[in-house]
Amino acid sequence: MCVLMGGDSSEREVSLRSGRGVAKALSDAGYDVLAIDVSWRWEGASRRRSGVGQIHNLSLKGRLDGTAVMLEVCTPCELADRLFGFGADVAFIALHGGYGEDGTIQAHLEFLGIPHTSPPSKACMIAMDKRLTKQLLISAGLPTAQHFSLCESELERFGMREVIRRIESSFGFPCAVKPACEGSTIGVSKVTSSEQLEGALKEAFSYGSWCIIERWINGTEVTCPVLGEGEDAFALPLIEIVPKASSGFYDYEAKYTVGMSDHIIPPRLPKDVQSKVSELGLSVHRLLGCSGFTRTDMIVDENGEPFVLELNAVPGMTETSLVPHAAEAYGWSFPQLVDWVVQDALRRWRRLRRLNSL
Repeated sequence: MCVLMGGDSSEREVSLRSGRGVAKALSDAGYDVLAIDVSWRWEGASRRRSGVGQIHNLSLKGRLDGTAVMLEVCTPCELADRLFGFGADVAFIALHGGYGEDGTIQAHLEFLGIPHTSPPSKACMIAMDKRLTKQLLISAGLPTAQHFSLCESELERFGMREVIRRIESSFGFPCAVKPACEGSTIGVSKVTSSEQLEGALKEAFSYGSWCIIERWINGTEVTCPVLGEGEDAFALPLIEIVPKASSGFYDYEAKYTVGMSDHIIPPRLPKDVQSKVSELGLSVHRLLGCSGFTRTDMIVDENGEPFVLELNAVPGMTETSLVPHAAEAYGWSFPQLVDWVVQDALRRWRRLRRLNSL
């Protein structure tokens, strides 16, 4: 069993924490575990790729902090050698953002014939791009906030005044400005007036050439973890999220700092609204063709209507993360959760092999 962690995205530190937690839980569940920090940053790669610093002071092998799990580091190009050399039956993907969540690593593993715990590569690619996700949601008649996409070149061509006019004629302020292809609320801003828009767009475009500008919905933020695939997929208990961050919403600080948000299970919503939210989470998971485990974030407005914000194809697995908390409410320990995920990946892989051999 190999746990892939680290990576080179803006979510690297969170991924290292997720990977550490998953590796320890798998070891506690009885698996022989190797943790692999998949990155271009280690010292061997830095000699070949200028401007890339070292990952840490470890050599190519070491111990994962606080565990008996072995840790190796390698570049993405060397990953296949590490996996085959260890004899990995399954790759548990704890890589957040970048090539770990956009379908790249998933497609690589699928090409190599190595089972992995993420949704398929195509589903990950769609989930990572909020423009594609929202287009699918709208085509399927699933509720998402009114929004429009903006390319950096469009801003340069038409100017800030035109963007402000479009916001005011569509849904007005406040609104959310977010990078189209980032997770963990990185680069997201709540914009309450036109004066704040330029700084918010600059922040969002620092993570890519596309952003989403979306109507701000006041309400109750909830998340729906889903496990499994197709009609066999099932929802874990819903969680209401009450952030304590200075921004007033569930930003990076609130997500990954202990004590900066409250997780309320079950949410303080009527039972019929909770059922509606769970069904919507399952619908999004199935619509995108997901398997393994995902988490769909939603906002429930003052009328009890849920709106999809995004689906996380590789949710966090840190000590403050939501999926482990939902699993605990379901009656599973962390080792039981990761064991189910691994066994589900093996079941899916055996089923795919049977279908491909027909």
